[in-house]
Amino acid sequence: MKRVNYIEETGKILGFYDDEIHKSIPKINITITEDEWKKAINMKANHIEVNTKTFSLKDFRTPDELEIDELENIKNKTQVQIETLTKDYPSFEKDTFWIQELEAKEYKKDLNADTQFIDALCESRGIEKGVMVDKILSNAAALKVATAKIVGSYQANLK
Repeated sequence: MKRVNYIEETGKILGFYDDEIHKSIPKINITITEDEWKKAINMKANHIEVNTKTFSLKDFRTPDELEIDELENIKNKTQVQIETLTKDYPSFEKDTFWIQELEAKEYKKDLNADTQFIDALCESRGIEKGVMVDKILSNAAALKVATAKIVGSYQANLK
């Protein structure tokens, strides 16, 4: 004979038992048929309506837990959006964005500024320094705007 152990107040299923297998069965239980047991197992039921022996899948999280999970989902989706912006760049290149932008801004202020990183890039790629600086600043500005929109959307979704 199959049995289901549950919390009386909520109907939350704590476990399934079989008289032929289990020597100790919790006192709060009801008997169910083999077919009812199979149905409950197949649907991964975690709740039983005792009066009708109806099994279901129910969300037992508290309002606080639901809110925490919702915020975590928003955060994770936002992180994926941010990562998508720079997905085509290897991490070693992304790690240099800050120095590229810093040197490019300094160069725009003073054509004699120390721009060792940009100088090396230009030499390696065969690109004129002014063109490289403009490209770096343009890419940095575009990334900032795209990032700001995503971050703004994230912040708007916070409660």
